[in-house]
Amino acid sequence: MAVLLAFARLAELAGRAAALLAAACLAGIVLLVLGEVVARDLLGRSLSLTWEIAGYLMGATFFLGAAHTLADGAHVRAGMQDMIPSPVLRRAVEGACLLAGLFVSLYAARALALLAWQSFERGVVAWSGTGMPLAIPQGVLALGAALLALQFAGLLARIVAGEAPFPPRGAAETAEREAL
Repeated sequence: MAVLLAFARLAELAGRAAALLAAACLAGIVLLVLGEVVARDLLGRSLSLTWEIAGYLMGATFFLGAAHTLADGAHVRAGMQDMIPSPVLRRAVEGACLLAGLFVSLYAARALALLAWQSFERGVVAWSGTGMPLAIPQGVLALGAALLALQFAGLLARIVAGEAPFPPRGAAETAEREAL
């Protein structure tokens, strides 16, 4: 059981690190848009790379932030498991849902990794003036999907070890208030 909980903590730590990268990507979007506004107002011209790079960063933000969001129990979930009176059945349903999420995220990670590898092998670049090798943003999406799969596996490990997979509802808000 200790090994399972250690694995779950490792998955959570990886998700937190990815969340920091997601926050940096979001900050990059803000800086790009501010730069675009300043360039248009002061220089009378647009930066050609702003919208393309901001799009790549937005995808990275979504995928890199997904694992941490899942670990915090902040993903949108149907509350059906709360309606199941039996704790054993409730755990089984939660485990089945996590297992389904694991398979879907593993499939997405594999597909995105293959796409990035194919783009790398073929030297595919963006059609815009930046010439960005598409393997870079595609690889970041694959990494985010793989980290999401790791997080699903960590939550499943918690269930197998006999712990609750998610923090109690409202725990994040309570911890936030206590920190203030």
